[in-house]
Amino acid sequence: MLVRFMMLLTLAFSPLAHGSGAADLLISLLLNIESLSARYEQVGQATSQSGQFWLSRPDRFRLTAVAPISQTIVADGENLWIHDQDLEQVIITRLIDEAANIPLLLFAGHPKKLKGTYNIELFEDENLQHFVLSPLDKTSAIGNVALSFVNNLPLRLAFQTAMQQRTVIHFHNVSAAPVDAALFDFQLPDNIDVIDDRPGSD
Repeated sequence: MLVRFMMLLTLAFSPLAHGSGAADLLISLLLNIESLSARYEQVGQATSQSGQFWLSRPDRFRLTAVAPISQTIVADGENLWIHDQDLEQVIITRLIDEAANIPLLLFAGHPKKLKGTYNIELFEDENLQHFVLSPLDKTSAIGNVALSFVNNLPLRLAFQTAMQQRTVIHFHNVSAAPVDAALFDFQLPDNIDVIDDRPGSD
C-alpha cells in the first residue's frame, strides 16, 4: 500500500519542493508540534491494530493498542517500556537503541536533525501536504517514510521497512493540546515478568 501511495504521488504531482526547501517546511511544521494525541488505525501487510497515542517533545510518547492485541508502549526520553498484557510481560530497552525503528518519534524527536538523515520531497493536492522521506543511510531498518498533513496537523504516517514490509497509520481526532507528563512515567504492574535489556542490567 505504501508503494502504491508513493507511486500515486509521483504520477499525479511533480514535487513542489525537495532538498532544503521541503525539509525546512517539514521542520517548521514539526517544531510547531510540542505535544500530540490521537486515535490511530494501523494497517500492515498481515496485521492491523488500533488504539491511542500521546507524545511530547523531546522523545516521550505513550501508545496503547487495544485490538487485536493489548499492549502499552511508553518512552520516557531515556528508556522504552513495552508492556504486553496478554503475555503479562514488560521489556525494557534504551530508547536510543530503538528510536530509529519507531517512525512515530518523528513527531517527538529533534526535527532539525532530519536534514542530515533524509532526502525530503514535498507534494501537495487540494487539501493535503505530503512529505516523502528517503533515508540517506540505505542500511536503515526503516526505509521510505511518507507524512501527510492537513491544517498543519498529521493525518497519516506510512513507512516501509528494509524487508519491504509496508505499514500505514491513519490518525483520528488529532489534537496538539498539552499532554499530561504523567503519561510518560511507566509504572510496573505487580506480578509481572520483566526483561531488562539495558546494558549493565542483570
